[in-house]
Amino acid sequence: MKIKKVLICLMSVLILMVSFGIISAWATSPASAGDLVISVESVTAPAGDTVIVTLSVTSNPGFSYLRLTVTQDDTLTLIDAENGSILKDFDQGVNLMWSADTQSTATGTLVTLTFKIADNAVQGDYPITIKFRECYNDNYDDVPTIVFNGSVTVICAHKNTAVSGKIAATCTTAGLTEGKFCADCGEVLIAQEVIPAKGHTEVIDAAVAPTCTESGLSKGKHCAVCKEILTTQEVIPALGHDYHETRVVAPTCTEIGYTVYTCKNCGKSKNENTVPATGHTFLNYVYNNDASCTQNGTESAQCERCDAKDSRAKEGTMLAHEYEWMHNSQSHYQVCVNCFLETEHGPHRSDSPATEENEEICLDCGRVLMPPLQHVHSMTLIEEKLPTCTKKGNIEHYFCHKCGKLFEDQYGLACVELQDVEIPAIGHKYTSVVTEPTCTKQGYTSHICSQCDDIYIDSEVDTLGHDYVAEVVDPTCTEQGYTAHTCSRCDDTYTDGEVEALGHRPGEWIVDQEPAPGVEGSKHIGCTICGETLETEVIEALPVDTESETETSTETQAPMESEIPTESDSKQEDPKASNGCFGMVREDVFCLIILMSVACLLFMKRREESC
Repeated sequence: MKIKKVLICLMSVLILMVSFGIISAWATSPASAGDLVISVESVTAPAGDTVIVTLSVTSNPGFSYLRLTVTQDDTLTLIDAENGSILKDFDQGVNLMWSADTQSTATGTLVTLTFKIADNAVQGDYPITIKFRECYNDNYDDVPTIVFNGSVTVICAHKNTAVSGKIAATCTTAGLTEGKFCADCGEVLIAQEVIPAKGHTEVIDAAVAPTCTESGLSKGKHCAVCKEILTTQEVIPALGHDYHETRVVAPTCTEIGYTVYTCKNCGKSKNENTVPATGHTFLNYVYNNDASCTQNGTESAQCERCDAKDSRAKEGTMLAHEYEWMHNSQSHYQVCVNCFLETEHGPHRSDSPATEENEEICLDCGRVLMPPLQHVHSMTLIEEKLPTCTKKGNIEHYFCHKCGKLFEDQYGLACVELQDVEIPAIGHKYTSVVTEPTCTKQGYTSHICSQCDDIYIDSEVDTLGHDYVAEVVDPTCTEQGYTAHTCSRCDDTYTDGEVEALGHRPGEWIVDQEPAPGVEGSKHIGCTICGETLETEVIEALPVDTESETETSTETQAPMESEIPTESDSKQEDPKASNGCFGMVREDVFCLIILMSVACLLFMKRREESC
C-alpha cells in the first residue's frame, strides 16, 4: 500500500509539473543560458538639433523574434529609424519588431533612432524608454531580456558668448588672461588664468655732481615699468663760483677792451674793467672807376689799424648816356651802351614801299623793312618731317621755286639756310639678343634697333655637335634587340647593333582546370621566357555517377512554396501567444507523459496482484 501511495504522489506531481510547463521548459531550454541585454545610448546636444541614438545588443544568447516599443519625452520627436547589423530588417510602427528565419547570436547595433529636439527645449535630461514586449528563439522559448534605457541631455548651445577682459599684471599686482563665458547659462568656456605680478625692474638713477649754479643729486633707484621711486635721491647744494683774473683784452677800432675773470670750478668767465673802442682811422682814398650814367662813382680807403674798409661817393664822376638803335621786325628803340637804359620805343616808319629795285627802310632807325622786289616769290610749303635713324628731318619752312631760297614765312620776309631747317638723323639704338648654339645650329648675337628694326649679327659661335648616350635594348621572343643612341641635348636618335629575336621556348603542359564529373578541364603550354600561351587543349570530363546524382538531387530538393512557413503563419501558430504556458508543450512530450502514466498504472496493478 505504501508503494502504491508513493506512486500516486509521484504521478500527481508529474501532472502538476506538466500543467505549469516545467517539464516543457526543461525539454526546450537552449544549451547556453543567458540574458539578452539591450542598451539605449545617451547623447548630449543643444535645443533644435537632430540627434542619433543607438540601440545596441551587448549580450545575446540567441533570438529570432523581438518586439519592442520606444517611448520618449514630448520634447523629442522620432523622425527616422534605420536597421542595424543584428537582423536584416524590421517592421516600424508603434512597435519595433524583428523576425528572422534563423536565430541570431550577434551583438552590435540593433537599430539607430533619429530624434529632433524641440527648438524651445530647456536644459535637462529627456528619457528614451524601451518597453520590452516579447522575444523568443527558434524553439519558441522566451529569451530573458534586460533593457538599459537612455536619454537625451539638452545643453546650452552657447550661441551668446561674452569676453572676460584681460587684466595686465603690474609690478606689484597679479593679472588675468582673457577668458570667455556663455552669456545664457554662465558656463565658463575659456577660463581666465592668473598672470603673476612682474616685480619691479630696477633702474639706477646716477648721482649728479653739483655745479657752481646747479644743485646735485645723490645716487637713487626707480622702477623702469611703473616709475615707482625705490631709493630717493638726496639734493646736494650748488657750489657757487670762484673767480680769478685770467687775461686782459686791449680795445680795437670796433671792440671795447676788458679784463677777463674765470671761475676755477666751472670755467665760466665774466668781463670787467671795460675800455672804449678806439674807432677807425681812414686815409688815402682811391677812386674805384665805377661811375654810371645815373650816379657818381665811389672811392675807398683802408683803416690804418685794421683791415676795415670804407667807401664813399666821388662827386663829379657821373657819365653821360651813349645810345644805339635796336630794332626787330615790328618796332625799334634806343639802348644806352653804358647803363642799358631803353628809350624812344616806337613802330617802324616806312619812307616808301619796296620795289624790285629799291628796298623799304625805316625813317627812324634805318632798318631794312623789305629788300628790293627783284621777283615775286612762288612759295611751296615744306612740311615738318621727323628724322629717322639714318635720314635727316626738317622743320616746317617755305621754298621759292624762282630764286631757290628758303624762308621761314610764306611771304619771304625771313630768309634761312638749309642747316637752319634740317634736323640731324637720330641714329640707331640697338638691343642685343644672344642666341645660344645647339647641336646642329651656330650661336650668335643679334643687334636689333628698337626704333627701326634694323638688325645685324656678330659674335658667332660654332655648333655644339650631338652628345649621344647609348642604351642597349635586349631582344625578346618576338622583337629584335638593338642599341639606341640618343643625344642628351636635343633628343636626336639612331639605332644600330641589331640582334635577332630569341623565339618562343615551349615549356611543359600546365593544367588550368581539373576535369570534374560532367565538366571538361583545360590545360596549356606557355613560353618559358615571356609566359605567352602557345597551345591550349581540352581535358575530357570525368564520368557522371547517376545514382549519387539522383540521391543528391533528392536530398537537396527545395521544399515547396506552400511548405515554407510565413511570418503570419508563425504568428498564428505561436502556442505561447494563444495558450499561455501550455503552448510550450510539444506533441512528443504529451506522448511521453501518457506512456509514463500507463507504465505506472501497470506496475501498480501487478504489484497488487503479487501481494
